[in-house]
Amino acid sequence: MTKTEVMRVNNKQHAPIPLHQENMKEVDKFVYLGSIVSKDGGTDEDSRSRINKARHAFRTLRSVWSSSALAQHNKIRIFNSNVKSVLLYGSETWRTTKTNTQKLQTFINRCLRNILNIRWPEVISNQDLWERTRQAPIEQEIKKRKVAEEAERTGLKISMTKTEVMRVNNKQHAPIPLHQENMKEVDKFVYLGSIVSKDGGTDEDIRSRINKARHAFRTLRSVWSSSALAQHNKIRIFNSNVKSVLLYGSETWRTTKTNTQKLQTFINRCLRNILNIRWPEVISNQDLWERTRQAPIEQEIKKRKWGWMGHTLRKPSSNTTRQSLEWNPRESAKWADQDRPGGGVRTLKPGRLE
Repeated sequence: MTKTEVMRVNNKQHAPIPLHQENMKEVDKFVYLGSIVSKDGGTDEDSRSRINKARHAFRTLRSVWSSSALAQHNKIRIFNSNVKSVLLYGSETWRTTKTNTQKLQTFINRCLRNILNIRWPEVISNQDLWERTRQAPIEQEIKKRKVAEEAERTGLKISMTKTEVMRVNNKQHAPIPLHQENMKEVDKFVYLGSIVSKDGGTDEDIRSRINKARHAFRTLRSVWSSSALAQHNKIRIFNSNVKSVLLYGSETWRTTKTNTQKLQTFINRCLRNILNIRWPEVISNQDLWERTRQAPIEQEIKKRKWGWMGHTLRKPSSNTTRQSLEWNPRESAKWADQDRPGGGVRTLKPGRLE
């Protein structure tokens, strides 16, 4: 009875709960595994408690922060493992708000300025402070912890050697740590065989697809020069083994006139090689496409885009891919009414595909 407490949440019953001829103690909050669970279901109480515990841990190590024998990077490592870990304990389940995040960030900034011995009137911006101490904004830290926890629940573990970070239109430059290591930052990465670059374009991916298709074409050199195969069979092999490699992922390409011309030039060169057309023999592109039953590459890509769009629209309305067609980056109705002429919600509708 001395260790058992009762907390009612959205319960209209107020009668005491007896046990062993005694009424159990009723509380508005309790501590479970080091975290405070409150009646309102929020995390304000728990975050305040974590700040107080982290403040106590920071003060306990006062001699470390003022020591001249320790290098700055060693002090920061001690801060991360002995203070920041106390502060963010259980943050994977927090319902964070702007106010809570600001309180946590203020506490961390104050600790970091103390470690760097920055005193008034000396001024340093938060951005410079985070870069000097290799810290990430507290909001990113909490999100990263939540992702890691959700991954572990499903049996997945984030690998530092296989995980990369790419920033797009982000003013933050502080490294993002995980398992006490900084995650590798890149300007581009490969996802499902396609290159995703920092500028959001597809130039890098198209160059990569042309190189891979060129390698596939050269690998089949003996097929193109074979006299035992009919021309239409060579074209079928070209479509299935080279062209499919070239146009992989083209449904999401942002095509330009320059990129389209590069793709068409590569295909025309391959087709002339298959037909054994050498200079000074001349054949127009139109005649070349008719002889090989090919369509202009621009039409091929549009056809693939429309096929992908139809495939997406046939999915159920609850599907994430389908929902992304009408996703509003800024869900605030206030933004939609004030910033857009005539108000309303911005949606993506099937129309002209470029």
